[in-house]
Amino acid sequence: MRIYIIAAEPSSDYIASKLVSQMKVLNKNLTFRAWGGKNLEKQDIQIVVNNRQTSIMGFSSIIRNFKIVSNQFKFCKRDILAFKADKIILIDYAGLNLRVAKFAKNKNIEVSYYIPPKIWAWNKRRVFRIKKYVDKLYVIFPFEKDIYSSYGIKANYFGNPIFENKYENEKLKENVIALLPGSRSQEVNKILPEMLNIVHQFPSYSFIIVKSSNICKSHYDKLIRRNSSKNIFISNEPTLDILRKSKAAIVTSGTATLEAVKMNVPQVVCYKTSKLNFYLAKVLLKIKYISLVNILLNKECVKELIQNNLNPKKLSFELNRLIDLNYSKKMVLDYKKIHVLLYQKNTSKKIATDILS
Repeated sequence: MRIYIIAAEPSSDYIASKLVSQMKVLNKNLTFRAWGGKNLEKQDIQIVVNNRQTSIMGFSSIIRNFKIVSNQFKFCKRDILAFKADKIILIDYAGLNLRVAKFAKNKNIEVSYYIPPKIWAWNKRRVFRIKKYVDKLYVIFPFEKDIYSSYGIKANYFGNPIFENKYENEKLKENVIALLPGSRSQEVNKILPEMLNIVHQFPSYSFIIVKSSNICKSHYDKLIRRNSSKNIFISNEPTLDILRKSKAAIVTSGTATLEAVKMNVPQVVCYKTSKLNFYLAKVLLKIKYISLVNILLNKECVKELIQNNLNPKKLSFELNRLIDLNYSKKMVLDYKKIHVLLYQKNTSKKIATDILS
């Protein structure tokens, strides 16, 4: 059986690698070809497009990069046919993947979509394309199952892949603040400087930047050189390992907020983008919060500092609160509700089994 995978973003690459690992156990006679990164490479499968080439963020970036996505699609169609895929697994990255789903369906190739578009956040019309072109759908939040069901679509929920394995997090916390500025260079350029602006106010803490696998170290070095503080470090360690020893985290909105929840690390969530992106987001997004933590709990559990509110005064104030145990204890208590909501054993194995059936 020949399986084609599109995991075009760092978080998708990690999730796809867990899926491939389980598929190999279930069936020894599989051949893979993928768009991905370092995690899929470790699975010793053929990577045809590295996700360093595919990362696009923001509404205006999608518009500006329309030609890039179109060229990706043209290449993808040729490559799928040349590979003679029996099944296609699409992970996130809706701008390209919904087009690929239509193409594959028309070629009688079975389409599985893992982490489909967040239609509950914006552009609900995409649901009709999913209904028409996707054979098997796998969501990562329980409420999504009901949303898709309301459109007559069977959505499978087997838990969230971030929470499927218990992780030892009882290690004594050190004087470490984790900085997670995002996985795309556009995010890092906008958000990391704001994070670094407060470092000098906390000289007794080490600030460890979690390096994204698809951004060169020199990119971070350039941003750090603008700051004279000596307590800033860049790490290639896995995110969970850094969070495990951190007393608090400053996190860019996205999957990383849930990783902080998994490790019970108090956090403040940040986001900053271009004025055009921010305007478009305000018009298009239909959600009260941007943090997955707050969305899942339907309340403000973690503070969100967005756009102009992401400034040294407010960020410093929030970090001081996070390192106060009396304040952070309630936040971590709320985290337990998310653990219960998202944890299931063998998430990747269950999805792999269903895809191969």
